[in-house]
Order: sequence, then C-alpha cells, then structure tokens
Amino acid sequence: MIGLPRTLLARSFLLMVILIVLSFAASMAIFRHVEQQPRTRQTAQLVVSVVNLTRAAVLSAAPEWRSALLSELAESEGLLVQMAEPNEVLEALPDRPPELRMMAEKVRASLGDNTRFAAQRNGVEALWVSFFIGAEEFWVALPRERVEHPVSQVLLVWGGVVLALALLGAYFIARQVARPLKRLAQAAQQLGQGATPQPLPERGAQEIVAVSRAFNQMSADLAADER
Repeated sequence: MIGLPRTLLARSFLLMVILIVLSFAASMAIFRHVEQQPRTRQTAQLVVSVVNLTRAAVLSAAPEWRSALLSELAESEGLLVQMAEPNEVLEALPDRPPELRMMAEKVRASLGDNTRFAAQRNGVEALWVSFFIGAEEFWVALPRERVEHPVSQVLLVWGGVVLALALLGAYFIARQVARPLKRLAQAAQQLGQGATPQPLPERGAQEIVAVSRAFNQMSADLAADER
C-alpha cells in the first residue's frame, strides 16, 4: 500500500493537486452537461431541416430532372442522396459521443419511428438518415463535421494553461507554509544538539512570525543562561 509523503510540503501539495484536479474535472463535466442539451437539440433541428428540404426538393423535381438534382445537391451542398437498396451494408451509429444517440432519438421523434440511421453505408462514412417518399426509401448523407462538434482545441489549450497555473500556485502556497516550519525544525534540532542556531527570519504570515519570534527569544534566553 502506498503511503502519504512524509514531508509537509509534499502532503500539502498533493492535497491541493487532488482538490484542483477534482474541481477541474467537475467543472468540465458541468460545462459539458450544460452545453449538451442545447447543442443536441440544435443539431437535431438541423438534420430534420435538411431531410425535409431534401424530400421537398426530390418531390418537386420532375422525374427526368431528379438525377441532375441529386448531383447538384452533392456538388453544391455536400449532401449525398441515394435510394435504398435491398443488400446495402450499414454500420450502426457508435455509442460515443452520447450526443449522437440523443440527436438520433430527437430526429426520429420528428421524422417518424421508421427513420433509420447509419454511420457508414456501403463503405461511405457519413451521418446517413433515411426518409420515405411514398413507399420509396431514400438515404441522405450529411458530412460528420456538420453534426459533430468536438471540444474546441482552444478550450482544451486554455484549460490546460489554467490547470498548470493552478498547480504552480498550489506548489508555491504549500512551499510558503512548509518552508518556515522546515527552518524551525532544523533550528530546533541544532538547539537540541547544544549549538546556537541562526535567528529565524521573522516574516510571512502572522502565525509564522509569532512562532519564529518566540523561538528566537527562547534561543537568545538559553544562550544568555549558558553564558
């Protein structure tokens, strides 16, 4: 079993590190939870709008212009629209991130329970969403970058900077507490061995100053008695 560090500096710093890391992790979790619901709802609305507009465009186009319309959607908007096939190979949506599953549930609630989703269809990776025009089923592929919003790199960098500064500050705070006590312990050890230690510096927090002043007075009195 790993025990606690023996020095006050190490113990104080370790405790502060644990508190800071736990606080930072809790803050990130709260931020993610608060941001998750609005972002998932916004993404679901985007997907529903794209599917409805695509369905309306396909319905309004004449049959002889349908292929040209689908090609135009793919080139200008990056939307790949294809008819469903009997033997198509589908890959289910991943469990991570959880926002993707939540978004799919909201989209299905708007478009209908027969709406299907896929992360990959016939070897093409995208967010595939199915819709029906009459009895015909179609697939529309949305680029993943449109619906996935990973944590900003800038946010991660600034979070790392803040965490590093907090840890550095924790080290200096622990050092300010432990350093005078270490000097006091060394001076007491010298005094116990019969030597006269150098006077302790009387600066810092009020309690440290009081202890240092009392020790210096005691050391001076013992030296006077010895003389």
